[in-house]
Amino acid sequence: MVWRVHQQIAAFANSGGFGGFMKIILIGLAAIGTIGASQPATASVFGDDLSKCLVQKTNDADRTLLIQWVFAAMSASPAVKSMSSTTAEQREEYSRKAGILFQRLLTGDCRKETVNALKYDGVATFAESFRLLGEVAMGGLMKDPAVNAVLDQLGAGIANKEFVDLAKEAGLDAPKQPAAK
Repeated sequence: MVWRVHQQIAAFANSGGFGGFMKIILIGLAAIGTIGASQPATASVFGDDLSKCLVQKTNDADRTLLIQWVFAAMSASPAVKSMSSTTAEQREEYSRKAGILFQRLLTGDCRKETVNALKYDGVATFAESFRLLGEVAMGGLMKDPAVNAVLDQLGAGIANKEFVDLAKEAGLDAPKQPAAK
């Protein structure tokens, strides 16, 4: 265990210090659904305590900022850049604000939990802790009626019979058909 912690700290130091640290946090936040962290979660009481503290010490405005920051970062990708009007200046501003939030959480609000998580689990625990915070933040976004309306459109491209056949092949009861509108 101690060797693994030292190995993670060495990797952290070689990754560019706090720049590498912020990448670990981003990986955790991005893991909320579409991009997974490269290592399996290794939950411990210290990582769990950090996760709980991060969730408890953030409010709706903080969670909205996290979503905006992740969106701004992802919108820089050529794969989706044309779908967003986010400017480089806006990305920088969201990154600055997110950095302030991370600093407040890790060195202030959740300092004791952060120290214990670093001491006993190493920096890899941050990906899992921030993944949980990202899930909570996304949960709030998923409650938005406008978001739900778009998600409901997914059914327009699905042939229900194919899924009924798939369920039968797997030995499951066929899903109930939705009532006609």
